[in-house]
Amino acid sequence: MTKKKSFLTFSMIFILILGLLLVGCAKPAEKIEMPSAQPAPAPQPPPLPPVPEQPKVEETKAPEVPTIVNVEIKGSKFNPQDLKIKVGTTVIWTNQDSASHTVTSSDKTLDSPDLSKGQTFSYTFTTLGVYNYICSIHPYMKGTVTVE
Repeated sequence: MTKKKSFLTFSMIFILILGLLLVGCAKPAEKIEMPSAQPAPAPQPPPLPPVPEQPKVEETKAPEVPTIVNVEIKGSKFNPQDLKIKVGTTVIWTNQDSASHTVTSSDKTLDSPDLSKGQTFSYTFTTLGVYNYICSIHPYMKGTVTVE
């Protein structure tokens, strides 16, 4: 072999070994992540503050509809004989007997005329209290209205 040829061969082997050494000693390449095709999730809004306790609301009642209570005068009796009602209630007495009757209290708060068969007398109670009444023609006929 000639000197030139052996030098060339030696140089090539040396470069090859040196290249292998450099590749084997180099750090491994870091993985580079590519962005995905999906959009990033939207940021979440902050949580809402707690709802403060609501004040209690008082219930309001609808205005009461006027109440009407009927009392039948039949068989020489007031039926019902005793009533318990609320302020503002109207009581209507209707005579069903062939005999005349009245609705009369001792203080004359209740003071109907003589009621013939089929006639009525009404009174609206606006004051609390107990109202005792009779038939002035037949005083054994008694009744009571208690207004609460």
